[in-house]
Amino acid sequence: GVLVAGDAVEDPFPSIGDPLSVGSWADALDGWAETARFVIPGHGEPGGPELVRRNARYLRGLIGVARRSTPYPVLKPDTSLWTLD
Repeated sequence: GVLVAGDAVEDPFPSIGDPLSVGSWADALDGWAETARFVIPGHGEPGGPELVRRNARYLRGLIGVARRSTPYPVLKPDTSLWTLD
């Protein structure tokens, strides 16, 4: 039940190393969230599976932003990417 996630999970959001794998990364995170009870991220405070799910939502939000060709200046640290329209 303990997931030592390293840099695959970070708080408040993950750093993107390979933008081509963001979709499969988000899918993997969803799977890990189903089995993890305690998560140790690469950066940030340990937590539960909600931390993994939040990272997956963030990554899917990035995919949505890219598909909508949203200009970069709208992406600020306090922006909730999964609610951008």
